[in-house]
Amino acid sequence: PTFNLIEKARETKEPEEVKEISAVQEVVEEVTAEIIGLIANCQVGSGNKLIYESEGRREPLTVGKVKSIMGHKFLDHRCALEEEIIVAVGPPSANPHYSGEPQDQLRANQPIVLDIYSRSLRRPYWTDMTRTVVKGRAPDEVRRMFDAVLEAKNTCIDALHAGVLGSEMFNLCCDLLERAGYPTIRGGKQIGRGFIHSLGHGVGLEIHESPSMSEVYKFPLKEHSIVTVEPGLYDPKIGGVRIEDIVEITKKGCNNLTKMEVLLEI
Repeated sequence: PTFNLIEKARETKEPEEVKEISAVQEVVEEVTAEIIGLIANCQVGSGNKLIYESEGRREPLTVGKVKSIMGHKFLDHRCALEEEIIVAVGPPSANPHYSGEPQDQLRANQPIVLDIYSRSLRRPYWTDMTRTVVKGRAPDEVRRMFDAVLEAKNTCIDALHAGVLGSEMFNLCCDLLERAGYPTIRGGKQIGRGFIHSLGHGVGLEIHESPSMSEVYKFPLKEHSIVTVEPGLYDPKIGGVRIEDIVEITKKGCNNLTKMEVLLEI
């Protein structure tokens, strides 16, 4: 019971806490933009492998290399990068929890899911952001998935406000994605493709904390809660597309702490 009281109290953030989370978010966006730039500047080798040049050497760009570069950049900003961050490429990215093996090679014309969560070393507040990009040309179905996910994210953010139930936000997202032609897990359905997780979760002293925007969270969201909005679509034959912003809920809407642009092809 005491733990539940503490967890509930942590749902709402003081202005100083919002400031700390915003500061970490700025770092995440800066580092993610640098990594997307690195991917965009790669050459395309045989088998669509991405080739990057470092210290005069040309070598395939791997998930392990991307995470290593990011780790160093975050430390430069006095932030910690968890090993479990997601850099998932192609069909394996259809599993939203697949974080990528170090030897996985980044390839052109496939979705690359970058789910980056970091915390400050000064004060241990977290943030969370996801972008999905394609180096080269996105397959038509990936483009269709991307457009549906982006519309769902933007519409859900526009609808978010203090007092709305977490389950209502989840159902809105399901409405949008089902209307676009994709199955969802609403009603406990077991599906192999489509929208297969909740819409979002709280972020603060922990990377996943209350509140939630899931079908079973039938509680009102509170003013000054910090939550993610992260719709996604997944197809084992193609991969995944997820776009995630982090926002502060306000009385009549929300304040999007994520300023980074959303683009698919780079």
